[in-house]
Amino acid sequence: MKIIIYASQYGSTKQYADELSKRTGIEAVEYTEVSDINQYDTIVYLAPLYAGSVMGLKKTLNKIRDVQDKKLIVGTVGLADPNDK
Repeated sequence: MKIIIYASQYGSTKQYADELSKRTGIEAVEYTEVSDINQYDTIVYLAPLYAGSVMGLKKTLNKIRDVQDKKLIVGTVGLADPNDK
């Protein structure tokens, strides 16, 4: 089974998760609402990147009993000026 899990502060990541869900037919669920993550063999995790940290990822990973048995795909959403150094 597959699932798209997302964290979203302002709604942008939710939009990406919803669009990915629509295109793939895979259910999208907010990370705070996932009840039994261990039933899924493929987990797509989408979240914003803030100060080098992926929102909610640590809490989500802590819910998984055996990460080695899972295919985990992580995508981040962020905004930065490409001219900043």
